[in-house]
Amino acid sequence: MAKESLVRRLDLGPLTPTHSEPLEVLVPQKDVGEEAVVVWDSALVLSYFLVKHCQEFLSPNTRVLELGAGTGAVGLVTAALGAGKVTVTDLPRVVPLLEEGISLNGNLTNINAKPLTWGSDLTDFLDDNDTNVETGYYNLILVSDCIYYDCVEPLIKTLIKLCELNKDCRILFSYEVRDYSESKKKIAVEFFRAVGEHFRILPYKTEECHEDYASNDIRVIQLTPKSRI
Repeated sequence: MAKESLVRRLDLGPLTPTHSEPLEVLVPQKDVGEEAVVVWDSALVLSYFLVKHCQEFLSPNTRVLELGAGTGAVGLVTAALGAGKVTVTDLPRVVPLLEEGISLNGNLTNINAKPLTWGSDLTDFLDDNDTNVETGYYNLILVSDCIYYDCVEPLIKTLIKLCELNKDCRILFSYEVRDYSESKKKIAVEFFRAVGEHFRILPYKTEECHEDYASNDIRVIQLTPKSRI
């Protein structure tokens, strides 16, 4: 991880008309390093999508898991919006950056960071803190800008396992359309072919995103396991 640290402030505004106190989240990023150290636009679109639709997706009983969290921006926003518990995950080498973000937001006690490699056995990842009698395992999975790598199969394998653990689990996915690169286009085509074998894809319209964070090049979709239909 690069040592040069920057802090990005995300102003979430007042949550509701009756909750007029503005919310703010601090997100660390680096000016040197790999892709994981940057707050990407897809993360902002998904974060503010949740701001706009927080009453639909989040409650004190919502247990959130973010995959490929990078800086942890989406997870931090979700925790600030009132989810019951948020776990942000990425490769082991990225976890220190996630922990840095949690430390910057010391008022958030409902979020933690753990390493998780896609496609791996979840037995060692899950522990007693990942379940409770009322909500079971994670019931909201968040994934932001994670389909431009050639790692489609392990990502989908992990999503399938998580949905098997909780049949009511919902998945929100944001991604940027990168049609300027043949290699990126090929990965996206393969992702939607593979994910379509196991999940029903519900796309949201651009106008359903937050008006200040919406783009025709960045999409938000919801995935529902076909086994549930």
